[in-house]
Amino acid sequence: MRLHRYLYAAFSTAALAFAIAPAISHASIVIGATRIIYDAAGGEQTVRLTNKGESPSLVQTWLDTGAVQAERGTLEVPFVVSPPMSRVDPGKSQTLRIIHSGEPMPQDRESVFWLNVLDVPARPAANSENFLQFSFRSRIKLFFRPAGLAGTAAQAPAQLTWQLATKDSQPILQVSNPTPYHVSFAAVELATGGQTLAVQEPGMLAPFETRALTLPRAATASSGTRVRYQFVNDYGGITEEEAALQGPSR
Repeated sequence: MRLHRYLYAAFSTAALAFAIAPAISHASIVIGATRIIYDAAGGEQTVRLTNKGESPSLVQTWLDTGAVQAERGTLEVPFVVSPPMSRVDPGKSQTLRIIHSGEPMPQDRESVFWLNVLDVPARPAANSENFLQFSFRSRIKLFFRPAGLAGTAAQAPAQLTWQLATKDSQPILQVSNPTPYHVSFAAVELATGGQTLAVQEPGMLAPFETRALTLPRAATASSGTRVRYQFVNDYGGITEEEAALQGPSR
């Protein structure tokens, strides 16, 4: 799965010193997973953070519902992350515990949240008068999976249905997910008439969602048209499927 990472910079009072090669702080905290599956039947989940750098890091952690810019104080999520703040020394690890608060959640489908890890490296030594310091924010998905869902997450991608359609006179690739599981795409392409048309940033398909994916140029379906798609499994690995394209609709 793709790890979303954001960069924050804090300049010293001598900000222009960047032009004369200042000391730079780099991200050092590594998350020991690319996604978290919170199985309701299994209770709390843990994830390990490791400092691969050479200096201590202050780490802040929280969950959100997908809004990257949301203020932490305004977020309402049915989970507790412990500890929310910690110091991680070089070569050491910190285990995060993620605990469901008990608030009601949909029981007929998965729900998705995002774990945020903000890595604030130590300030350079006092004699580093000119410096540019970075803080790195990484985000990975957390899927809350209720007990008793039909089928399995591994079976969901093969159950997707694909159809070539038009919207506002433009060709689109319409995909429907009849399952209670999310499907996170790594790549989607349409193979037709000796051509391969790749969909840009296909993203994630929610449970029971039908969505239109934009094709880069006009496409027509023939009897041999196939859809090839790669998706991220529960372990963060990439798996590939291929499916027949249903007839065009308008």
